Amino acid sequence: MEWEHIEDSGIWVTQGKTKAQLWLPFTAQLAAVIDASQKTSAKFILADRLWKQRNYDQLQKKVMAVRRVANLTEYSLHGLRYSAAGELADAGCADQQIAVITGHKSLSMAQKYS
Repeated sequence: MEWEHIEDSGIWVTQGKTKAQLWLPFTAQLAAVIDASQKTSAKFILADRLWKQRNYDQLQKKVMAVRRVANLTEYSLHGLRYSAAGELADAGCADQQIAVITGHKSLSMAQKYS
C-alpha cells in the first residue's frame, strides 16, 4: 500500500485473490493511527529502514513477533479475517462489499464472518 492510495478516509488496495481494485474505509481507530504515523517512506506505508516496500513474509514475521510478546500465539491469523469483516460491517460496508474485500465467493460466508 502506498500513501498516495489513501483517499476519502480509506485506501485503495488490490485484492490478493482476485486482483480486484478495492476501496477500503478506515475505522476510526485506524484513521487515528494513520494520522499519527510518521512516514518512514515517501511512497510505501509499510517500509523498511531503507524505505523499500515490505513484503508479505516480512510482515507476517513482524506480526508473529508481536503475537509472541503479547502471548497471543494460540490465536490464528485467520481470526483477523473475522475481525476485519466485523469492523467493515461496523464501518457501514454492505455484505457485498465485505465479500469482495475478504475474498468470499458467497454472501452467506461474508455474513457469517461479519
